[in-house]
Amino acid sequence: MTILVALLQIGVLLRGVESFPVVGGRGVSRRQLLKRVTGWTATTIVGAPFLVNAEDSITDEVARSTALQKMKRIQKEILKLEKYVVDSDYDGLRQALRVAPIADVRKVCSKLIRSEEEGPNYDSWSGAYKDFISALEKLDANAALASKGRTITEEKFSGSFNDTVSTYGSFVTAVENVVADTVGAPPDEKSVSVPSETAVDASGAA
Repeated sequence: MTILVALLQIGVLLRGVESFPVVGGRGVSRRQLLKRVTGWTATTIVGAPFLVNAEDSITDEVARSTALQKMKRIQKEILKLEKYVVDSDYDGLRQALRVAPIADVRKVCSKLIRSEEEGPNYDSWSGAYKDFISALEKLDANAALASKGRTITEEKFSGSFNDTVSTYGSFVTAVENVVADTVGAPPDEKSVSVPSETAVDASGAA
């Protein structure tokens, strides 16, 4: 906020002054002043400390359990993406990936992983999360290419979806094995398993 106010003040100053006298009778043009000010502003922003909102930190088991419940809700929404895969609705799938709660998956998962930085499960959680993100990005990339007219086989598209479901399920299970579900999620919020017979096959049929 302080930086924004400073920039607004500088803008008002520049509009009203053509040049600024300095010692020795030489003037500083608006362009020169703007260059100097811009350099100062960039340095200030880059050098500013990174402030972490308290809400971004998970420090107790209740908060970790709440985050786990959010992961489970996201898991249910990821499973619903199957309809887009079956219908080859590439744009619909990409849009669904960018709507909450799926759009919040990185933030939610990252919070949980950070809470385990000093714990024994950090490496396994991080590895499972990276596998999921890799699969998710591949699914999104395949949908993007297909929506632009590139030929993406049904086998490849459905395979990237199944990988996304599988890797996220593994990550949820890894977290669930450690985090006590102390908040008491309703039965329908429990981890959703994905039987092999429901996976989308190469023909696009469930």
